[in-house]
Amino acid sequence: MNFNDSELPLYRSHKLVRAAKITDVEYDSGAVYLVLAIPGKMSKVAEVDQEWLDKRVPKTRKTPVGGYFIRLETDGYTSWVPAEVFEAGNRALTPAEIALLAQEKIDGTFPQGRANVNDDGALTLAVSLADAPTGSMVRIDFGKPTAWIGLPPQHAMQLASAILKKAREGGAVVTLEL
Repeated sequence: MNFNDSELPLYRSHKLVRAAKITDVEYDSGAVYLVLAIPGKMSKVAEVDQEWLDKRVPKTRKTPVGGYFIRLETDGYTSWVPAEVFEAGNRALTPAEIALLAQEKIDGTFPQGRANVNDDGALTLAVSLADAPTGSMVRIDFGKPTAWIGLPPQHAMQLASAILKKAREGGAVVTLEL
């Protein structure tokens, strides 16, 4: 690649991907140049080879134009995705979400091992007491959209303890049977 792909907009599906729509393809001496539309910027060019193109774009499509060039944030893998598939399963991150990502301590590590293919790695969260229209509310902030979390028993107890502490601070009387 002959450009800084961090300029590609960041999207979230079940993984973080950088992506841009392909608007044109140019061929020169065996090299293939994908012209990418990046919102608010001049078009960028990603250089691939014919083998890359042949592996990723079905013959029935004839051209990658209109589809998306993507790069996975986790491992840098690049691919092509049809526009209808990409647009149905991904959404661009807002500037606020990108700022939150920059603050998170998610680095692709799996301190307890990777639970499954949808495991995005370590996650930082905060438990706080917030004001709500109906009184106090215990708030658990994951800093990003989170479908599930998996915790070793000791960490689960620590999270439960933090939630109970904030609930008590908010005036709740807590009785548990374990």
